[in-house]
Amino acid sequence: MEPDRRAGAGDEGRGLVASLAAGTPLTISVPQIRPGLDVISGGEALDDLAGILLSRHTRGGAIADVLAQPLAELLEEANYDLVIIDCPPGDPTYNSSR
Repeated sequence: MEPDRRAGAGDEGRGLVASLAAGTPLTISVPQIRPGLDVISGGEALDDLAGILLSRHTRGGAIADVLAQPLAELLEEANYDLVIIDCPPGDPTYNSSR
C-alpha cells in the first residue's frame, strides 16, 4: 500500500519563503502527491512573506518579481502544463502583487 503523502506533508512553507527571500529556485516540497501533481506547500511560515514583499517594494522592486524569477527557474527544469497559485483572499499585500 502506498503511503498517504498528504498527511503531514510539506514544510509549512519554510522552503517557499526561503526561496522567495533569497531569489533561489523553488523546490517541490511534496512531489507526486498523485500522478501528475506536484505541490509547493504553504503554511504558517508564509506569514513572514508579507514582510519580504513589502521590503522588496520599498526598495523599488516589483512585488510580483519576488515570485516570478524563482518560479521561472523551476519551470525551466520541469514540464508543467498548468501552475496554480492559491493565495489567501483579502490580504492587501498579496493582492497588490497582481
